[in-house]
Amino acid sequence: MFRRQWRVKNIELRIENKKFEMHNWTVDEEKLKANKDRYLIWRLEQLANFGLDGEKIKASDLRNFWLDIDIDPKRKEFLNLILNS
Repeated sequence: MFRRQWRVKNIELRIENKKFEMHNWTVDEEKLKANKDRYLIWRLEQLANFGLDGEKIKASDLRNFWLDIDIDPKRKEFLNLILNS
């Protein structure tokens, strides 16, 4: 079994069986939800950059915020191919 554990300033990250779980502790989602557009842009960036985990991204949301999202250029190029096919 593959297992590693790191402790950094009371933050614990465990990797077991190559399953990664992301917990975003740098963003207060409740405050961000007050601005719906900004929250949606942030959420699209998180999903595109860190994985969908079974969730789907709406093509209409990507099209609406295409110029605003900040994601990896190669990923953006790939998504562009999918959206325009």
